[in-house]
Amino acid sequence: NGAGTVTVATDDTRTPDGDVILIAAGSNPTAAKFNVAGAPDATYVITLSGSIPITNGTEEMKVFNFKSNPGGTGTLNNSGNQELKVGASLDVQPNQAPGVYTGKFEITVQYE
Repeated sequence: NGAGTVTVATDDTRTPDGDVILIAAGSNPTAAKFNVAGAPDATYVITLSGSIPITNGTEEMKVFNFKSNPGGTGTLNNSGNQELKVGASLDVQPNQAPGVYTGKFEITVQYE
């Protein structure tokens, strides 16, 4: 019933802040995971979304403070691959309606 935030970090931990109470039942949230592929040992720059809405019918929450690991730039391994994980924070309002909320965020990788 309280307001606050929930952060899912790039290491898959989730942390509540404010009056948000996490429950143990249900699925365990994880950071988004992508495989970046290209030329071996290539370096790339990572650009993430700012703030996005997620919705459940007419209900809405905001996802913000996107973070990636690696952060800012990444370097592919000698096989031309690297795992990229993205976490973010969720703004929870008082008496937020339960349900499945959906939305999209953008991530761009640009080779240097």
